[in-house]
Amino acid sequence: MQSSNILFADDTVIVHISADKDGGGRIIKTNQGLSKVFGYTRTEVMGHLINILMPSLYAKRHGDFLQAYFRTGCEVVFDNKTIIYALHRNGFCFCIVIVVKQMPSLVEGLQYVGMMRQEHVDYEYILTDTRGVIDSVSAGISSALNLSPELFKESPINIQILAPDLVKVYNPNDKPTVLLSKFQQPGGQLIPFIVPKDFSLHIQADNRKNIKELRKISKTRANSTLKGRKKSNTPFYWSINNELNSKSGINKKRNIQQQLLQSYEYRDYELLQNLRCEVNDLVHGKNHKDIEPLKLKVLKISGIYSKKGRRFGSEMEGSCDIWAPSLNSIPDDR
Repeated sequence: MQSSNILFADDTVIVHISADKDGGGRIIKTNQGLSKVFGYTRTEVMGHLINILMPSLYAKRHGDFLQAYFRTGCEVVFDNKTIIYALHRNGFCFCIVIVVKQMPSLVEGLQYVGMMRQEHVDYEYILTDTRGVIDSVSAGISSALNLSPELFKESPINIQILAPDLVKVYNPNDKPTVLLSKFQQPGGQLIPFIVPKDFSLHIQADNRKNIKELRKISKTRANSTLKGRKKSNTPFYWSINNELNSKSGINKKRNIQQQLLQSYEYRDYELLQNLRCEVNDLVHGKNHKDIEPLKLKVLKISGIYSKKGRRFGSEMEGSCDIWAPSLNSIPDDR
């Protein structure tokens, strides 16, 4: 796609942000396309930092990249077509093509102008950090696993908990393995995605209200996942989740994948889907003494079908509950 195609297309979203050193990154004006693509009205986003339109992995680093540019003058984004991920108001991420230009103004000073178009692809996606903590998911993933995007905002859930076959991909014993190379090939590998019984409640088990709710469930289910637990209401996989998310990581000699699959939370699963998973490493920015590049992993998921047998695309569709936060609840410095 040529840059000119983005500049003059009818479905292009145009956003002007301030470029001054102290208050840079705040939205000055947009066109009507913002509402259609991102779900916000123009008045809702005015004055907010542009990172409200980004997944957390991007949003947390965007200010750093701006400040690094102010200090060094080094950049890689201006006038180049870039494929990145954006965040819809309902909490789902989606793929966009963006071109950023500088625009001087005698009235409003220097501005950065971003021109964006949604990139339509034939797969769904999951964004994680390099350790596997899920940052954002597309609409089809949320529908397929019946998990609200809000859950991933509230709890640091590692993708390896939902897809144990990825343990050896994120935690290779040695150098890049043959298994990893298979996941990096177009289409990836067919693997099971497993949602353990009462996962949404279990994953927040430190919350007393949820623990009480789990105890109510255990009284009404003969095969309750809490039945027989003596010392703790916290499921086995949550301790593994915390270990996977730690800086030290897991002991690579342990067979975490087997331990998870043999635990009763997984044998008595709530949902199982066999899906194709391709794993890609994504890097934004250059190595510089002032700032590290942003590194993340993108899981491209295909083979998702709705209950009616229709394959999900990457549009904002699905049957799960939609989380649509107010902008008043979103901090600018997230």
